Amino acid sequence: MGKVSGKLSYVITEDFSDNKYTYQDLGYFTTNNFFDHTLYIGYKWLKPHSFYNSMYFNWNLYYSQHNIPRDYQALTLNSNINGQLKSLGSYYFAIEIDGEQHDYYEPRTSGYIFKRPSSWLLGTYLNSNDAKKFSYSGGIFHRFFHTNGSTSDELDLGTQYRFNKKLSVNMSSTITWKNNSLGYTTNVGDSVIFALRKVRSLENILTAKYNFNNKMGISFRARHYWSKLQNGQLKNLSTDGTLTDITGISTEADYNVNYFNIDMVYTWQFNPGSFFTITWKNAIGTSDTNVYDDYSKNLSNTLHSNELNTVSFKLIYYLDYLDLKRRNKRM
Repeated sequence: MGKVSGKLSYVITEDFSDNKYTYQDLGYFTTNNFFDHTLYIGYKWLKPHSFYNSMYFNWNLYYSQHNIPRDYQALTLNSNINGQLKSLGSYYFAIEIDGEQHDYYEPRTSGYIFKRPSSWLLGTYLNSNDAKKFSYSGGIFHRFFHTNGSTSDELDLGTQYRFNKKLSVNMSSTITWKNNSLGYTTNVGDSVIFALRKVRSLENILTAKYNFNNKMGISFRARHYWSKLQNGQLKNLSTDGTLTDITGISTEADYNVNYFNIDMVYTWQFNPGSFFTITWKNAIGTSDTNVYDDYSKNLSNTLHSNELNTVSFKLIYYLDYLDLKRRNKRM
């Protein structure tokens, strides 16, 4: 419930899932057994002033509980400012503070929790006027954890070029660096083993769109995702959520993962509300322990791996009941 009109708005929400709820019930969910509470407060400046045309201030409070047993899970406070510049580009600035979390899911073993350290995040994102022939965007985000010197950084870059009214091409890249990132590694007997991990991820997406006319077009999207994880100092997780250093255990839990996907869709609107589409999907996935391979080597290995190709056809025909009724009367 809340107030969504006017300069000042606010919304209060609650989201509940018991421990029997599964993702097969409705849609896709990765977790269950939670009771979440969210408070949103926003204020709008819609009158142009100095460097901006509009400005939105948002304040968000998130409090999560584990349902059974009822226990604290997470507390997050986020504040951000975003809006439109005089140049018709957009901007976004954010700060976020996360309290210590009681994570019931990361241990991946019943009866354990992980006390994830508190952290804070700073981030900004800028986007030029995407109505122009050439536009660009960029964002950078930094998160610092209050234990073990853990940090996480993300860089987002994007460009778009409109050749004409029919053809446009977009390229985006997301790079993440995680150092001393605490997370699950493996199980050794009855012990749950965590590690300080070094994680590097890179995602490149190329998108192209071509419209033959206002009723027919084709879109192309190619995506390559690469992530490698190297484990450092191993730690034993206790049932109370604390970690202690361990030695003398060797684990082959380093991961090198690649995904390459192509989605191409042809769409024809042959009548109002009626569509015919042809879709081609190509999917390749690889996983190994070669964490020392570079990007070009990973991409080459992925493109030479087994692939899955699917082609699908879809016909949607809109029937107007009133039109059919009028035809029956004429007959």
